[in-house]
Amino acid sequence: MKNRLNTAVRVLAAAAAMAMATGASAQSAGTWMAKVGLNKITPHVDSGDISAPALPGTKADVKADTKPILTFAYMITDNISAEMILGVPYKHDLVGDGSIKGTGKLGTAEALPPTAFIQYRFFQPTTKIRPYVGAGLTYAYFQKETGSGQMTALLNPGGSPVTYRMDNKLAGSLVVGG
Repeated sequence: MKNRLNTAVRVLAAAAAMAMATGASAQSAGTWMAKVGLNKITPHVDSGDISAPALPGTKADVKADTKPILTFAYMITDNISAEMILGVPYKHDLVGDGSIKGTGKLGTAEALPPTAFIQYRFFQPTTKIRPYVGAGLTYAYFQKETGSGQMTALLNPGGSPVTYRMDNKLAGSLVVGG
């Protein structure tokens, strides 16, 4: 674990150094850009009651995860860019909520959320710092939903293993940066 963290820190430091070195280059129409960064997904969960045989008021919540991302952008004009964010799947823990809040991890799921933005970049293309605002779409694709023994013990004691699914979703996204 420590080796992976050290490698990730080195990769991000190298990417930041390259970004700083190319910061003076013009971001004008026809220019391609690539950058590496970190992204945190904090799901907003609106869980209805889990279906029977669970207790009434049994709900679920999904915890956040942070992963490295790779971003590609193309300057359509001197001030407007199209950007695509790609990354590795995020692994989210499913935990109890409602009447089973505090029971711990009930399962895991992976999310793969590619995101596309259209951005407006302020100032001239040769300016070193160019703040931007953007709007786009994210498609959250969920896979590998896996329940734990604890989930079965809480929701269907003595019964067959409990399964669950998370619905894929297309949602709007906003971005602000510089």
